[in-house]
Amino acid sequence: MAFGTKANDYTSPNTLRNMGEKTEDEANRPSRDDLLTEIKRVVSYYNSRLTETEFEFATEYNHQDFLDEFGDFESILDAGGFSVGVPNEEIIEDVQRVAREVSETDEPRAPTSTEYDEHGRYSYSLCRVRFGSWPDTLEAAGFSATDSHLVLPSEDELLGELQRLENEFGKRPTVTMVREHGKYPFSSYQTVFDAFSVALSELGYEFVQPSFTEEELLEDAVRVAREVDGALITTDLEGRGKAGVATYLRRLGDISEIREKVAKELIGNDISQEDVLEEIAEVVEVHGIGVSESEFQDASGLSLDVVYLFFNDWCDAKVEAARNVLGGEWLVLSEINRVMDEMGEFDVSTSEFADRACVSMTPVYKYFDSWAEAKGQAHLF
Repeated sequence: MAFGTKANDYTSPNTLRNMGEKTEDEANRPSRDDLLTEIKRVVSYYNSRLTETEFEFATEYNHQDFLDEFGDFESILDAGGFSVGVPNEEIIEDVQRVAREVSETDEPRAPTSTEYDEHGRYSYSLCRVRFGSWPDTLEAAGFSATDSHLVLPSEDELLGELQRLENEFGKRPTVTMVREHGKYPFSSYQTVFDAFSVALSELGYEFVQPSFTEEELLEDAVRVAREVDGALITTDLEGRGKAGVATYLRRLGDISEIREKVAKELIGNDISQEDVLEEIAEVVEVHGIGVSESEFQDASGLSLDVVYLFFNDWCDAKVEAARNVLGGEWLVLSEINRVMDEMGEFDVSTSEFADRACVSMTPVYKYFDSWAEAKGQAHLF
């Protein structure tokens, strides 16, 4: 007990818990929903195969909070719906189970991605990683993404649709034609004929397996990067790419590797995300976390156009560079210092800091026991 504190002013942590109130540590600890949201953000933005060390560096929360809540790293990924050992067949069966569960009639209907997140054993994000998009997931499960009902057209209907595509485009129907212009989902051909090649053979074609070369995938990723005019994320490839996002990730590497390959194609030089972070960190260390884009451009030989091939926001780029190169504690102290300088006073509240800072209060409590301690350390920084 601190000197000068009256005994009846002190309430023990156990007493607080019995009263239904949270201790200071518990109040500062993120909720399970917050942790789940953070797991999905980190894995989706970086890649689904990241290591525990990479995850620890990428998240704003204290890694111990995840371990306390979920157990080990594998359990953390499992909780977020990124179970790497789950076969695709089990995911498809679970989508079909949810379809039966949410249907109001005896006929199953395709669940929405939100319904699957609420009722599924896995997650919408995992489905995107495995199948490329939610419509592709529904097709794999035997549903039509357009009318939300289980579709099993007859052989004649499917062959008639292939003939329509053949007449419209003047050549042999392809998987891309079926996906982009067809009346029925591609999975219908796989279900009814066992394989798309069998359907084509019924029309007299010798089937040649369609595929994208790595060069074609990279060329398409470069096209998408030009369209979005910024750093690629998986949803860009999912919404604009010619192939499913899982194809890009499987053939070209994780999203960071794809960004690096796209950058090389666009600027003609080999440059990694780590190179960009180190260059930003050098400038941030000298000029502070508040350095502007123009100040960075004056101090660095690296073009902002290159920075924006890897990051979509200057604040995010600075924060990532500081966290990964200079350390999370350096980042927090620098941001507190910057906000105090900006406001011209030491007595900055947590809400004022949250409104002005590039980081949330979460990493503050990762490194310091209280806001007062963090401000004191920043004042001496």
